[in-house]
Amino acid sequence: MNFTTMNQYFVYAQKKYKEEHDNGTISNYTYCKKCLVLSRLMAQHTIDKYNDAYDDFNKLRRMRERFKYQGVSITTLDMQIAFLLKRCKEIKSFIALLGGAICDCLDGCQCCGATYEDLYNFCCCSEKTISEMKENIRDFQGITLFSELVCIHYPDDKNNGVFIDTCDYAPITHAVKEYMCERMKKACKNSEIRDSINNKMFELFPDMKDCCIIKSVDEFGDTIFTDLDGLPVDFD
Repeated sequence: MNFTTMNQYFVYAQKKYKEEHDNGTISNYTYCKKCLVLSRLMAQHTIDKYNDAYDDFNKLRRMRERFKYQGVSITTLDMQIAFLLKRCKEIKSFIALLGGAICDCLDGCQCCGATYEDLYNFCCCSEKTISEMKENIRDFQGITLFSELVCIHYPDDKNNGVFIDTCDYAPITHAVKEYMCERMKKACKNSEIRDSINNKMFELFPDMKDCCIIKSVDEFGDTIFTDLDGLPVDFD
């Protein structure tokens, strides 16, 4: 199944489930669960496609470096590399879309009565991850959204290290990670959201204000550096 066909199938299946739900054939919980299972399945399939495309991109990139070292330039090779890089970005965007669908469906299942145990089973969590999630739930002393838990704890990532390898089987973790990265990129382009994030960050970590430097250009075209209060920073 190619990337376009896969995208079309995902949209078709979601529409089909919605029709079943609207007709009363399936309950709210079954609808959310079906969409959740589909999203996870599509995420794993899409991640495999990304890994294949990224491997091809890396092989050609290394080949170009060897040719470049020998003083040889091949235009068609540059075009292939550019095409594969674009393809990798497109696939990553689709993975992020699936990550958003996974978060929405998880919260939908929770609203329909799914328990934390259901979440642990669905994500195939390790005992260590379950323990960390339970600790997180206790800390907040109330209902913690499923989507928040999977964003924080990488539930299906068995390695659970600092680096998350896309070759590891962890479709929920990979998809949600891309979803969060995309949200952050969009937030940085929106001044209101960016300011809100900055204010929250400084509220949580007030000492960071002392480390912030703003780079700008003055009326004479010279680059100047100031702190958050607008006072010039002298590096000498």
